[in-house]
Amino acid sequence: PLLLKDVAGLVPGAYQGRGHGNAFLNDLNDADVLVHVVDASGALDRNGVAAEGTGDPVDDVTWVRYEIHRWVYNNVVAKWGSIYRNPEKLLDMFSGYHSSKVLVRAALRRAGIDPGLLGDPSTGVHTWKPEFVHRLVAHFLRQELALGGELCGRGGGRDGEQQ
Repeated sequence: PLLLKDVAGLVPGAYQGRGHGNAFLNDLNDADVLVHVVDASGALDRNGVAAEGTGDPVDDVTWVRYEIHRWVYNNVVAKWGSIYRNPEKLLDMFSGYHSSKVLVRAALRRAGIDPGLLGDPSTGVHTWKPEFVHRLVAHFLRQELALGGELCGRGGGRDGEQQ
């Protein structure tokens, strides 16, 4: 069985509490997959208001991915003390987003991290700077977010369709 949820209402700044904030983002937590459906026609602005020709599908993709990235990053950093004490907990942090440990290890490898060396005193989590955690989150989200386009009931859209 497949459960499809439309979780509308994400606004720029949600990871900082704007709009429905983290309550909205936490609704995503029980999803096995996220599909971001984009208005490819440019008929909606970034707040979802009909404003013919003012929307930018590339901007839409960028800010939504940014919001989700910051939400995941902030959740990981909030638990960093626990991860620092037990580096293997990092795998559990990401598997909390309905990802298998196999996918989490794959994201680690793509980010240039050997999953077997998370506790290594010279290269493990004890040495990571914030930008390293951002890189890991970016690689994790690359495999977790699918993208779909919609023309909002229009016969044809703007240049966004090609983008």
